[in-house]
Order: sequence, then C-alpha cells, then structure tokens
Amino acid sequence: MENKKVLIRCHDISKSYEKNNVIRNFSFDFCEDHLYLILGESGCGKTTLLNILTGTIFFDKGSISVYNYKFAKQVSLDFSRENIAYITQNTHFIDYLTVKDNLELCLNKIEDSYLIQNYLKEFQLSTSINKYPSQLSGGERQRIAIIQALLKEQKIIIFDEPTASLDLENKIILSSILKKLKKDHVIICATHDESMKEVADEIIDFNHIENYQNSDYILSNYKKIEVQKKFLFSYMVKQLFDKKREKKSEFLLVLILFLILLLFFASANYKEKLLESLVSKYQVNVVQTLCSIESGDYCQSILEKYHAVNFTYNYAENIPIPDDLVKDGYLVLEFDGTLRTLPYEKNLFPIADQTLLFGNYYTSENEIILGYKAASSLSENPQDLIGTKISIKLPDKEEEFTICGIFKYLPDNDIYLQSMYGDLDYNMYSYINSKYLEKYLYDDVFGHNELHNDKATSLYVYFNNSKDLMHFYHDFVGKNIKENDLAVRDFSSNFIDYQQDIEVLKLFSYPVIILAFLSALIFYFQTKNIQNHYKGYILSVYYYYGYEWNKILKTNLIVSFLSVISKYIIAVILAIIFVPILNIIVSYFNLFDFQLFSIDIMIIIYLLVALIVLSFLFTMISLIKQKKKGWLRVIEDGDDLL
Repeated sequence: MENKKVLIRCHDISKSYEKNNVIRNFSFDFCEDHLYLILGESGCGKTTLLNILTGTIFFDKGSISVYNYKFAKQVSLDFSRENIAYITQNTHFIDYLTVKDNLELCLNKIEDSYLIQNYLKEFQLSTSINKYPSQLSGGERQRIAIIQALLKEQKIIIFDEPTASLDLENKIILSSILKKLKKDHVIICATHDESMKEVADEIIDFNHIENYQNSDYILSNYKKIEVQKKFLFSYMVKQLFDKKREKKSEFLLVLILFLILLLFFASANYKEKLLESLVSKYQVNVVQTLCSIESGDYCQSILEKYHAVNFTYNYAENIPIPDDLVKDGYLVLEFDGTLRTLPYEKNLFPIADQTLLFGNYYTSENEIILGYKAASSLSENPQDLIGTKISIKLPDKEEEFTICGIFKYLPDNDIYLQSMYGDLDYNMYSYINSKYLEKYLYDDVFGHNELHNDKATSLYVYFNNSKDLMHFYHDFVGKNIKENDLAVRDFSSNFIDYQQDIEVLKLFSYPVIILAFLSALIFYFQTKNIQNHYKGYILSVYYYYGYEWNKILKTNLIVSFLSVISKYIIAVILAIIFVPILNIIVSYFNLFDFQLFSIDIMIIIYLLVALIVLSFLFTMISLIKQKKKGWLRVIEDGDDLL
C-alpha cells in the first residue's frame, strides 16, 4: 500500500447551486491501479463532481491536485484536456472522418500508428476501422473513446454513466475492458448501475460523500507527455469532400456569386466594351493615326509590328490652314475643304457594295465618288454623272477627276463611317481615293494641319481583324504627339448615343449589383453562422484530441480559403461559359447594338479578395467567441448539431 501513486487529490471540496449544497467537504485520494465507483441515484450530483475534477465547472472551496499540480476554484481545462480522458454519455468524434482517422488524430507519436490495429482487435472492433462515427452503436462509441484515451497516453479516465445506454452484451464487454485498464490507470465511474460494483476496487457512496478523507499517500510527479502529432491539414480538408455536407446552401451561394459576376460583367468597362463591340459587329477596320513628321521610318515600323495591312493619307486632317484664311471668325478656304479620303483598294472598305447607289468603286487614282447630296447639287438625276469629269481645287493645284460612283443616302449614325469621320452629314461630301494622295505621304506639299497644331501627318491605318486594331488602339490612344512619335485619335466620342445607352444601363445595374451583393453577403453569413457552430464543435474536438489551438486555427483558415475559392472558381467558370451564350442571345434578339457582357479579370480578382477578407474576418470573430466559451462547452453544445 505504501507504493500507491495518488493521481488526483480532492481536499475539502464543496459546491452549491444557489443555496443547495450538492457537494460538501469532500476529501479523497484517487490512486493508480484502481477503479472507483461513485454510486448514487440520478440527480444526486455525481456528474457535478466529475465536472469539477475535469475542470468543466468551478468549485466553491477547497483544492484539487492532479499529479503535483494544485488548483483552487477550478482545474485548468487545458491541463485536463492533456491529462484526463472524460468519457461522457455523449462521445465526441469528427463525424466526416472514419474510425481510423479519428484514432490517428489521437496519436502522440506518428510511429505508434500500429497501436490502432492492436487496440481495435483487443476491444473487438477490428471490423469498424473504416466506419464513420454515425455507423457505430453506443457501446462501440464508448470503446473507441477508451482507445482514444489510451492512444493519448492519459492515465486518468473518468466515465459518466458508462452503462446508461448499453445492452447486457455491451455491459459485459465494457466490464471486461475496465478490469484490464485499471492495472495501470485510475478509473473513476459515476453510475447508479448496481451491476458495476463487481468491477470496482472502491465504492464511494455519494449519499455520505462528506465522510471521506485524504490518505497519507504521496502525489505522483507529473511527467509531460512528448507529443508529435500527425499533419492536421490532410484530415481537416476531408470536410470539403464530405458527402453528408449540406449541398443546397453551397449551390445557392455559387448561383448568387455567378449572378453577381454576370451583373458586373454587364456594367463594367462600358467604354472599352462599346468600342470592341462596335468594331467587331460593324466590321470597323480603320483608325485615325497621327505620325510625327520628324519620325522617319518609325511609324511604318510600328504599323508593321501591329500587323497593319495598309495606311493612307487623310486629306481633311492634313490641309494647311494659315491664320490669314480666318476672316471675321469664319474660315474662308480658297480650295475644297469638304473632301474625304477612302482607301483605293475595295477590300479595305467593307461597306462599299452596300453603300454605292450608282456606278462602281475606284479603278484609277483620278476617280472620285460623290455623296448623295453632293451629286444631287450637280444634277437632278445623279446617275447621269457617272463617267463625267469634275474639276476640284486642291491646296497645291486644281485637279480634274472622273466621277466613278454615287453613294446612296447615308444615315448620320452609320457606325463604320462614324468611326472614320465622326458625326457628320456624309451625303454632302466628295470622296477621293488614297492612291491619288500617296504622293503627299512623302513630301511637305500639304504639310500638317495648323488648325489642330499637330506637327504630324494624319493617316488612316487599316487592319485585317478587330483584335489587331484594338490592340494598336489601346496602346497608342490619347498619347501626346509632342512627346511621342505616334498617337491614335480617340474615336469613342463618335458614338455618344451608344455611350448614353450604356450610362443608363450602368445607373440601372449598379443599384441591382449592390442589392444583389448585400443579399449574397446576408445569405453567406447566415450560412457561415450555421456552419461555424458546427465547425466550432469540430475544431474543439480537434483541440480535445491534443492539437494546439493556433495550429487548428491556421489550418482551418487555409481550409476555409479553399472552400471559398472552390465555390468562387465554379461561379467564375459558369460565368465564363455563359457570357458568350448570353451575348449571342442579346445579339440574336437585337437587344443592344453592342456586346452586353464582357469578362473582366480585375473584377474577378477584386470579388475574390473581398470574399476571402470577409470570410476571414467572419470566421476569426466566430472562432474567437467560441474559444472564449470554452472547448468542452462548445463540444457539448455541438452534440445537438450532429
């Protein structure tokens, strides 16, 4: 008897609720190699004593020593977690992990994994290794909980009503296990089951609990168990693939994120979207470019780099306008200033056939095409002008041209012509061809347009496809010709009517986006709130298994990020798939004159960052609250969720 090791010493413990004394002046030593039975009727306070011993609740007076650590008022929950296995009527497991996984998490050393099979065989549970906790009976769950205590090397095992939900067969199995365990453990069982007396070394009669006293035995010294836990991430991430997870809320969250992305895609980058859509839809292949007259071959090398197929001289933007031609505030020209330039090659003017009313496109450099009003001013029957000659005074000389074609009456909002000339009455102009104007590309006869104060030559640059055109346009639009050798005129202002349409769309869509985003956040946080109660339970079980809270928190944040990102990626993929389909529908029903939806990478990134930050903040706040609540209380509350 002298060699008995005292693991728990209670000295003069008392506990009352309001004025009801539940425990009064209890002193007792719990020694190793013993099974203690605390016997009494239900409701007499047995569970209260167990909760005091495990640190779940505080006591009013006295002290408790566990090993050689002395506690007043309350046993440290963290110390209890590391050294005492408290097996309540509700056992605690990670529900989405198998028995094998749950047991592996309890190992103090990775190399001790062979013990799992040994204990399962000894406890008659070998066939349950790949089962989930929900597939276990009450007796099996209790036996698994005992194995967890053995794997964690906890010498103190405390049971609360271990046989309450067991049939006779499981009671016999449990009794046999307890007889073996008590050889090198201290086991404390609170029960009202009289049949447990046969396995007890000592029975504590709870009706006379104040009569017990301490022994003369010495408290055993505490030896901290060396712990090298298994990598937590590989287990925690399995939750993302758990088939039992609630899928409806996840599907709704993906759907809401998908709709928000579509709304942003419909309203963002409207100016760029407008230009790209109009360029593509209306076969726009030309941009107006300014090239420094001192740049030499620079401009031509840049145009080749961007796959320009041709460039032509722009008559209207290059004619010299000296100050002495401005009289009384009006511009008085001694030459024709209404001429506009068209490419000589018909394939560079894609609307040629649909635009010509009479005659043909150019076949020689000294040919000219007249607008409908310009032709009508010369003849009541414009068709009769085809093949006749017209004399036009240019800044350097007077030139005779043959009329080869007459344009039909053109609307002011013709998209292709707007992209070249802006918002003009195209019917009043005459159109000379670029072949005739080639000579002005390489001399200073016309010089540069003093009216615009640009020391540059204005060119029309042509491309085979809208992609090359927009690439060139975005790289050079709006640059200052004084500082750069090449610049592109911004033609977005030529489509004011369309910009107004998109501005209206923006004003309408932004409130919808804000409402949708707020609705998504409310839904998301409600979903997360429910999930975090469940997650708080799961994380507390990991903590109960022996993992440090900081490691659990970091791993959980990584898994939470993966969860958010996975849902968001699905929403992004859906949006990318549906954007072209929706654009086809919009185009088919002619709902807009431009491509309504456009994918914006920055919007995708901004929304992802916002989602991660909000998820991080909400998760942190929720988990901090639950940590303050206490891991065991969270576990007990979480039992209702399962």
